[in-house]
Amino acid sequence: MATVGEYADAVDLSSDIVSLKSVALEDAGFVTCSAEAGFDARASFVLALDNASIVDRVAAGLGPKSAEHLDTLDGQTGSEKAVSNCVDGRPGCDLWFSLGVDAIYVSSISSDSKAVAEAILAQAR
Repeated sequence: MATVGEYADAVDLSSDIVSLKSVALEDAGFVTCSAEAGFDARASFVLALDNASIVDRVAAGLGPKSAEHLDTLDGQTGSEKAVSNCVDGRPGCDLWFSLGVDAIYVSSISSDSKAVAEAILAQAR
C-alpha cells in the first residue's frame, strides 16, 4: 500500500494538498495515524496538539452511568488524565489521555489501548 507521500510523488498535482481532510486536520492541530497487523488487529491514533483540555472536559462530564470512566496510566504526571471505555476481558477499546498540553486518542481492535497509551507515554518521557 502506498503512503500519502508516495501517492503525492507519483501523481502530478497542482499543489501539495493530497486530501482536504488531512490538511484541515493538520491545520487544526490534529494528526492521525493507523496501524494494522492482519485482518483482526488495528490501532488508530489521533494527536490533538495543545488540546489537553478535551480530556479534562470529557472527564468532568462523566456520570455514574457513563460507559466511560477515569483510568490510570503508568507514566502520567501532575494533572494529566485518562478516560476510557476499556474493561478487563475486552481487548478493543477507546482511550483519551493527556500528555502535557496535548491530547491523544487511541482506539484499538484486538489490542490493548491502555498498553499502547502507556508505551506512548514512556517514549515521550
